[in-house]
Amino acid sequence: MKRRYRFVLFFTILSVSSISGQLENFSNPIVFHVTNASLKATEVRELKQTPNGLYFIASAGGLIESNGVKHFTYNKGKLSNLIAIHALNDSIIYSGGNGGFGRWEKTAFGEFTYESLHYVEPTKTDYLQPRFTDVVLHNDQIVFQSLDYLYYHDLATGALVNQKAKTYFTNIFKTKNHLFSSDFDNTIFKIENGEEIVFQSFTKKSSEIVEIIELENNSFLFISKNGELWKKENKRLTQVAKFDSVQINDAIKTEQGELVLGTTQNGIYFLDATYEVKAKVKKGSGLSSDYVRNIYEDRSQNIWASSDLGIHLISRGESITEIIATALTFLCLGIIVQLLINNTILGWDPVGNVKSGGNAFIGVIA
Repeated sequence: MKRRYRFVLFFTILSVSSISGQLENFSNPIVFHVTNASLKATEVRELKQTPNGLYFIASAGGLIESNGVKHFTYNKGKLSNLIAIHALNDSIIYSGGNGGFGRWEKTAFGEFTYESLHYVEPTKTDYLQPRFTDVVLHNDQIVFQSLDYLYYHDLATGALVNQKAKTYFTNIFKTKNHLFSSDFDNTIFKIENGEEIVFQSFTKKSSEIVEIIELENNSFLFISKNGELWKKENKRLTQVAKFDSVQINDAIKTEQGELVLGTTQNGIYFLDATYEVKAKVKKGSGLSSDYVRNIYEDRSQNIWASSDLGIHLISRGESITEIIATALTFLCLGIIVQLLINNTILGWDPVGNVKSGGNAFIGVIA
């Protein structure tokens, strides 16, 4: 079947904001915004990159494949309302969402098809479907998390087994060597051989834990939703930072050793090794929205942030020039073809894009 990519350039769909000087020690950072409308999605959630450089996005409308210039949505099958994904390799993507989870596999024609591994149909007596809100790889198994169960899909055998929660699984956290879970009482459990082992209790110390990061020397950093950071080292728990009036949704530790926080109303925080804020990116300084749902670092050490208005790319290196060069080349070819045929190209209007883009194009080309 012919692939029906709708070619959408970063530079035509929204703002291109240079925020040099606002991010200390960053190398000419540029923020790109890809809107929900350009992705043909009402809501975007999680983004992951495959080894071949492509990006995949879990969205309310299906699995979105993108190379940063063009986007295509796969939405065939029972489960198209996706919440979380894990990119196993270039050809296999695992996803979870409302009602179940499954696997997307690339065909010989280069398209991804969906195979359901587990799905709960709504009924007249029970219309509430389980929501699978996290998908991670641990010990050669893909782990799917819902509020009541963890499901383990063995990559070697294809076997699927489940583990019922003692109370509830509010979140799961995959660190370098361990798998953790949390419950509504803010107790952190280490998952070992299908058992929940109490690792740390935050009942009287903090709100919901949104991320656990494994540090050196078997120490751990816990990030809570209410802006508190706790470090556990040699069984001793110490608060290392607190950000007042900040609600944290997600956090990562980058390859450069920074801690990056995505917040509800304060955009993105970049912290140094002492957990001091070294930079912020907010609405007005690159972001189109201060609500950041998810943070991800790609193989070129660029930061991707999903928000209520789409996806943001924060470039901190020279790799972004490859995207710019590809996009501008593609745009120029599109303009030439459109002028020759005197018509749009499968619905794409590059001449109109340039007219509507205005000064943004001048800035990018410069």
